[in-house]
Amino acid sequence: MSKKKLLFHGTTKDGKESIEKNGIKLNVNNGLQDFGDGFYLTPNKGIAKDRKKDHAILAYTLDTSSLKVKLYHGMTDDWKEEIFQQRIKGNDVSKGFDCVIGPMADGRMHDLVEAYRDSIISKDDFCSGIVNEDWKRRVQVVVKTQKRH
Repeated sequence: MSKKKLLFHGTTKDGKESIEKNGIKLNVNNGLQDFGDGFYLTPNKGIAKDRKKDHAILAYTLDTSSLKVKLYHGMTDDWKEEIFQQRIKGNDVSKGFDCVIGPMADGRMHDLVEAYRDSIISKDDFCSGIVNEDWKRRVQVVVKTQKRH
């Protein structure tokens, strides 16, 4: 059974040109995103547009039917632990998955990471701080492999 989704990637106009010329690169963010290395997309076109001022939006159809998918249904403890492991420890918990689908962490990530590393906040404070009340609208889909079907 096909599980096709229309998804959007927000980038700059230069980023769009680079993707169109050179293809998608899975490691350009150096693992510094919620789910580590991968190509980040969202089903919400408005979220993709919000990401950059000099924005461009690319649309893709992703068929997940033959992919190994890690799916988070909300901001669960497992989701919080994965974000903590990735953002603080640099551990890509989702290695081995072709795709990860889950909520976007709160946009204050830089401040939270810095506060944790400076011992200003605890791990529990970090995990509470990443919760985004608008998580049902702010979903991310991360393609982690170049698997073709």
